[in-house]
Amino acid sequence: MIFFIALVRRLALATWIIRSMIDGIWLAAGLQTGGLDRNAALAHMDFQFDRLIPAAEAQQAEKTAARERIRSVYEIRSTAA
Repeated sequence: MIFFIALVRRLALATWIIRSMIDGIWLAAGLQTGGLDRNAALAHMDFQFDRLIPAAEAQQAEKTAARERIRSVYEIRSTAA
C-alpha cells in the first residue's frame, strides 16, 4: 500500500512537471510577436526536460534518435502539404 501511495505521488509530480512545461511553451508563444515556431517550442521542451529530469547517456542517445525521427516525419508532412 505504501508503494502504491509513493507511486501515485511520483506520477502526480511528473504530471505537474509536464503540464508546467506545456504552459511555459504556451506563455512563451504568447509573448512572442508572430508566435513561437515548432523548432523553438521543441527546443524549449527539451531544455525543460533535461533540466527537470536529467537523462542517462543511453537515454540521451535514444532521445537524439527520436528527435531525428520527429524531424523526418515533419519534413515528409511539410513537403506533402
